[in-house]
Amino acid sequence: MKTLKAIPVFFIYMLMLSCATMNVDLTKMSPEDVGALAMTVYNARYADHMNRSTNLSMSDQEKIDLQNLKDTLVNIYPYIITYNIATDGDFTPTMADRQMLLQFIRNYYYKE
Repeated sequence: MKTLKAIPVFFIYMLMLSCATMNVDLTKMSPEDVGALAMTVYNARYADHMNRSTNLSMSDQEKIDLQNLKDTLVNIYPYIITYNIATDGDFTPTMADRQMLLQFIRNYYYKE
């Protein structure tokens, strides 16, 4: 049963690894692409959080890191959803919202 849980996580990590090696300028992405990438990063980090939270033998630092990740995911989710609704509805999201999502992508997925 653990193998079935590990398969999606493996594919998510492979996707992250392949995209992390691409030379893409995040500032030149369309608003729709930024929203889609932010949701992809969110889903990957959520899966990572769920997988890591089952480890009962974590150190105190790992527990703190996991709690920080959870807090970040809880806080960023409404912004991702709002941003995607805005771009789907032909509204232009604010530059502050775009910068927040780009920073989230840089911190948790992509190194320029």
